[in-house]
Amino acid sequence: MAHVITISDVQTVYQGGAGSSAIQSVIDFVDLADACLDSSGVEDAAQRLIKIYAACHMLTVQDGGGVTSESDMDGESVSFANVFNKAGLGMSQYGALIGGMSGYNCIAAIMDKPRRSFKVVNYE
Repeated sequence: MAHVITISDVQTVYQGGAGSSAIQSVIDFVDLADACLDSSGVEDAAQRLIKIYAACHMLTVQDGGGVTSESDMDGESVSFANVFNKAGLGMSQYGALIGGMSGYNCIAAIMDKPRRSFKVVNYE
């Protein structure tokens, strides 16, 4: 049976400012991977961690992707590019961690849906 994660589990890892209802919504979405995680034989401890990371990934991307500047030890402002300027799970440090874990394919299946494009053709 799939591991159930809680708001508290996510708050332990995610240091952003998301409220409880936002976190619960993300948890509910991540739970869509449960059947796949179970059928793939992913162990309970791995399910717990990958689901927490998936929730943190979604919250990070939703918040804009993370820090791009900070102050160094001398108080000087230091700016840097977001190294996770990619698509899908590569958009956050949490998503990057998921990439090497057992059950990655289950999380990718719910998050990295192919984007479809179409061309409108006007038949007259």
